Amino acid sequence: MTILASRLGATTEPETGGPDRRSSRARPGTAWLWPLVGVIGFVLVWALLAALVRSSAVLPGPWEVAKNFAANFNGSPALKYLGLDVTSYVGNLGYTGSIVLSGWLIGAVIGVVTGLASARTQWVRNLVEPVTTVFGVVPILVAAPFALVWFGTSTTGKFLLIVFFSAATVLVVAQSAALALPLRYEEYAATLGGGSSARLRRVVFPATLTTTLTGLRAALGQAWGLEVVAELLGAPAGIGRAIAVRAGTGDIASVIALILALGILALLCDAVLSLIVRQFAQWQTDKEPS
Repeated sequence: MTILASRLGATTEPETGGPDRRSSRARPGTAWLWPLVGVIGFVLVWALLAALVRSSAVLPGPWEVAKNFAANFNGSPALKYLGLDVTSYVGNLGYTGSIVLSGWLIGAVIGVVTGLASARTQWVRNLVEPVTTVFGVVPILVAAPFALVWFGTSTTGKFLLIVFFSAATVLVVAQSAALALPLRYEEYAATLGGGSSARLRRVVFPATLTTTLTGLRAALGQAWGLEVVAELLGAPAGIGRAIAVRAGTGDIASVIALILALGILALLCDAVLSLIVRQFAQWQTDKEPS
């Protein structure tokens, strides 16, 4: 409660006692060890399988895929010949990433604001629940063709799809987290002079932030998949389009290189998101008195 009071600007005497949650944290020096072991193990198994297959047309080894990615990073004559507007791997990564991140960011903001508001305002909940219940469960493979029919191969349809599905995913998580928050925290904030808007900003939002992170990460992962599927169906550029045309020519090394590049980019974005939200939610992991 002391933390809550301090966030609302009230002055209270600090309490003593209670467990120190920081003592249960993992050692920061070893956090990277197991992921590194997993990556090395994956590469070794991949190299072993490629050596057993002995055919780069079926399963190229890690070194062949790395050479393919390096050779086509800044420009790919094959992609230019096949008619893509963007002819480099990095350019296609940028095309896909810009649509995903911009659409996800706007959808996430809409989802968080609407989700928290719907948890505390009944008419807002009645307004958004039918939409999210019906359309929020539509599979990506069903939704993507509609964007192609309505908007063609332009970026508009893909962008709007990502905004909608990101907002729907984050909204459900934020709403559930706010509904699960015990009312005693807001009641305590009200006794300290916090109005409804102040309680929403300084109590509900911070208390649900770490849970909302789950929705943000899920929405971001879904956005990558939705964009790539939409590009596979038709797009002037993008990783999905590049994968489709290279698969059509039977270039497995290029397909694997593009898939891994997309996966690494998505993983980096997820790591940055986790780091940013962890910094904003740092107060929740600090020592809290009982």
